[in-house]
Amino acid sequence: MIVSYQHGFVFLKTRKTGGSSIQMALSALCGNDDIVVGDDSNTNNADVDRNIDKSFSRNAHANLSQLKLAISKEDWQSFFKFAFVRNPWDLVVSRYHWEKKGMDCTVADFRDWLPKYVSSDYAEPKRNAQSNIVQCVWEAGGEYINDLQSPFVLDNGSVAIRFVGRYERLAEDFDTVCRTIGIETPTLPYLKAGFRKVSEYNKFYDTNSKQLVEQAFAMDINQFGYVF
Repeated sequence: MIVSYQHGFVFLKTRKTGGSSIQMALSALCGNDDIVVGDDSNTNNADVDRNIDKSFSRNAHANLSQLKLAISKEDWQSFFKFAFVRNPWDLVVSRYHWEKKGMDCTVADFRDWLPKYVSSDYAEPKRNAQSNIVQCVWEAGGEYINDLQSPFVLDNGSVAIRFVGRYERLAEDFDTVCRTIGIETPTLPYLKAGFRKVSEYNKFYDTNSKQLVEQAFAMDINQFGYVF
């Protein structure tokens, strides 16, 4: 998550959409008063966290409703707000490989893991001792809740940010963001990747597993027009 007062933008960081790469690239260009909240301790870059003591939350993935309460009304209205989204069926396969760190990943194991991931009874509400009250409120449900993308884009059912980039055209849409905020497009680093050997997400699904994702991510699929 980035709030840049120098360049006048807010980056809402969805999960498994290239967000860490985008944040790392932009953080190097942020000003002294800008806020950068990261979760990338493995990147060895001092700019992952910047002015975190001024942030309302240590949550790198604060959603739209949370950020809106933490920024002045004037800045919220004037800043260029953007986020990136991804095909949910592809995102879920990426999540599976990330959680397993690429170890023993098979189609059969994915289909066994998926019902737990999307189950409304699987995960317990969580609290982070280092977080404030905004982060401490977690809905009961499967871990898929954390990967939903609509909460980073919609406010009361309407799109409330200026630009929704697509993971499927990451470089092109990132260039659009940079040109819009008036900076030269930096090189995107390749972060949090390398665990997935099969790029075609559809090979992991059968009819049942496809429908499980379709049901869990129905709002994202409808809002962003994704198809299997």
